[in-house]
Amino acid sequence: MPAAPHAMLRRMAVRSGPLPTLALLATFACATVAAEEPRPSAPQACNGSTKLCDRPVTEVAFPGTHNAHASIEERFSFANQTYGIEKQLDDGIRAMMLDVYDDGGALALCHGDCRQGRRALDDALLALRTFLESHPNEVLMLQLESHATGTAVAGSFERTGLRPYAFTPTADATWPTLRELIAANTRLIVFYEDNRYIAREGAPDWYLPLWSHSFDTPFKAKVPSDLVCEHGRGLWGGAPFFTLNHFLTNPGPAPAFAEQVNHDPFFVERAKSCASAFGRIPNMVAVDFYEIGDLFEVVRVLNGL
Repeated sequence: MPAAPHAMLRRMAVRSGPLPTLALLATFACATVAAEEPRPSAPQACNGSTKLCDRPVTEVAFPGTHNAHASIEERFSFANQTYGIEKQLDDGIRAMMLDVYDDGGALALCHGDCRQGRRALDDALLALRTFLESHPNEVLMLQLESHATGTAVAGSFERTGLRPYAFTPTADATWPTLRELIAANTRLIVFYEDNRYIAREGAPDWYLPLWSHSFDTPFKAKVPSDLVCEHGRGLWGGAPFFTLNHFLTNPGPAPAFAEQVNHDPFFVERAKSCASAFGRIPNMVAVDFYEIGDLFEVVRVLNGL
């Protein structure tokens, strides 16, 4: 017997009533899944470029500063730089030459006479650590002209928490790529000038003898024509690292000297000529008053970016 009209309406209401609610729930669930789906991450940049990530560190050029600590900002006499270490890092400097002295029992960055300017080594290393902590895709390089023992310098790295960032080469002398250094968080390569016995005393394995791993061009240029592409110091032939010294000292540094040599085309042509002469690009391109001229453009050209 056919159901009464009002009974049929009740059954229809029961069957159809929940449908709008289920549809809304399904729509919400799909929207939630879509919202939670991870977005593709941007390609990792290493020292500012994705193209550098898979190159061995020995095949990368770093913009560098000569006597990085000796700045006008830090009130050094005969300063080689305008700005201090922190701003240099912020501006893109990734390699630094630093002079370490034992100043009355305390390690300090000086330029000869500590009375003409000094910064506590611990303080400078803390600045480097802060930068590395806040810039996880950046690799740095240091060259220390050390007049203190390796033991003392290593102690400063330990106290400031910078030691874990220091890279130790493997026994087979294979140098990692920037990506590998970043993945291991060993993003600091530390060299010391090993022509002084005191610097070698107690040197740990991550504290690398510079002239056993590197060579450079002459560093006593007084006029632009002195900036030649000739061997200066260090291992000749087979050295994994190469430093291009590109600054004038006559008798001291001056922004006016940087104006003479830090601009293209002189700068880039000299860099390319030296790369051709030695059959490889320099790893550290060291200048005075880095903000004058075209350092970063020259490094970009050397890296083929």
